[in-house]
Amino acid sequence: MKVKVEVDTKALAALSLGLSTVASGETARAITREIAGELDALVREQFQRGRDPYGVPWEAPKDGGRPGVRSGKLKGSVSVRAAGNRILLSASGVPYARFFSRGTSRMAARPIFPEASIGLPPKWRDIIDKAARRYVRRAVKGR
Repeated sequence: MKVKVEVDTKALAALSLGLSTVASGETARAITREIAGELDALVREQFQRGRDPYGVPWEAPKDGGRPGVRSGKLKGSVSVRAAGNRILLSASGVPYARFFSRGTSRMAARPIFPEASIGLPPKWRDIIDKAARRYVRRAVKGR
C-alpha cells in the first residue's frame, strides 16, 4: 500500500514568518505603543467621569466642582506613553499631582493610575490583552 502526503509548505513558511515577526523586539515595542495609546485615552476618560482606575468615583472637592479639572493643568500633565517595551505612567510638571492622587490629612485620595499593591483593574487588563492579541493575530496573518 502506498500513501501519498502533500504538504503546503507555503502556508507553513508564512506562519513561520508571522511567528518570527511576533517574537521580535520591534513587535513588543509596537504592541506597547498601541497599548499606551489606548490606556492614555482611558485615563482621560477617567477625568471626564471623575473616577479612579477601578471605577470608584472621586470624592467631590469642598467647593463642589468636579475633581481634577478646575484649571485643566493636572489632566493636561497626565501621560501614558511607550518607552521601548515598557509603558510609563506620569503626571509631571504639576506639583500637586501627588497630593491629588494619594490624598493628604485634609484631602481625599483620588487615584489617577492603578495601585501596584492592588494590581491592574480589569478594564486595563482587558485593553492590554486585546491589543496584544490583535497585534499577534495581524502579524501571524501577515496583515
